[in-house]
Amino acid sequence: MPKANLGKRFIASAIDGFAVWLVSLIPIIGAIIGIIYLLTRDAVIYEVAKKEEFKNQSLGKHLMGLTVTRTSGEDYIDFATSAKRNALLAIGGIVGLILMPLVPGITTSVAHTADPTVMPYAAAIAGLAGVLVALLVWAISGIPVVIECLMVLFNNQGDRLGDRIAGTHVAEK
Repeated sequence: MPKANLGKRFIASAIDGFAVWLVSLIPIIGAIIGIIYLLTRDAVIYEVAKKEEFKNQSLGKHLMGLTVTRTSGEDYIDFATSAKRNALLAIGGIVGLILMPLVPGITTSVAHTADPTVMPYAAAIAGLAGVLVALLVWAISGIPVVIECLMVLFNNQGDRLGDRIAGTHVAEK
C-alpha cells in the first residue's frame, strides 16, 4: 500500500497528542484516560459513536483523512489491535503513573527526618526527586517515539514498529 502523507500523519499525531495532554491535566484520572485513549485511539471513537465514518481512525486521523488498515485484509481495527499498535507510545505514560506517586513519598520521608541538617534542604531534595522522575519518564517515553518517527520516515510503506507488531498500515482515506 502507498505511504500516507507524512505531513498529515504528523498533524494527526499532534492532534491526538494534544487531546491526551489536555485530558491529562486532570490529576491522575486524566492521565489514566489519556493512556487508555492513546492505546485504543484507532478503535475507541468508532466503538463509542458507532458511525462508519470513524471506523479505524483516531480523532487526528479522522480530521486529516487517514485510516488504519489491516495487512491481513480484515476490515476492522478492534481494541486489541489498536493497543498492540500503540503500546510503545503509551510506555512513558504508564511509567509516569507508576513513578510519579514516589515523589510525594520522597518528600514526606525527607520532611519527617529527625536530622536537623537535612531540613533546610528538604524542598530542594523533593524538587530534585520530581525533576529526576520527570526526566526518567521523558527519556522512557521519548525513545520509543523517536524510533517510531524514524521508522515512519525511512520505511518504504511508512509503517512504524507498532504497525508491524499489529499487522496494520496507515493509508489515505
